[in-house]
Amino acid sequence: MKKALHQLWLDNTEEIFGRNRGCPQVKELTGLIQQNRDRLSDTLTDAQKEALEKYDDCYAELNDFYFEQVFVGGFRLGMQLALEGLL
Repeated sequence: MKKALHQLWLDNTEEIFGRNRGCPQVKELTGLIQQNRDRLSDTLTDAQKEALEKYDDCYAELNDFYFEQVFVGGFRLGMQLALEGLL
């Protein structure tokens, strides 16, 4: 069961990310974030760049955690609706 849920999680996120990449707002914001990060990185020392990388890693991990929690919440809601429909 865990493997099936994990696979469902992976498939859902790929579909979500793939669909959102084509969204003009997401493209614009992603471009701005990368542009501003590159400009910031150019002004930092090596030690500061290392700290920024650590920050980016922590932020990415937190973002993954949020996506997982949203998926779990949506899955629970979907299962509750399915069970109510069956009962």
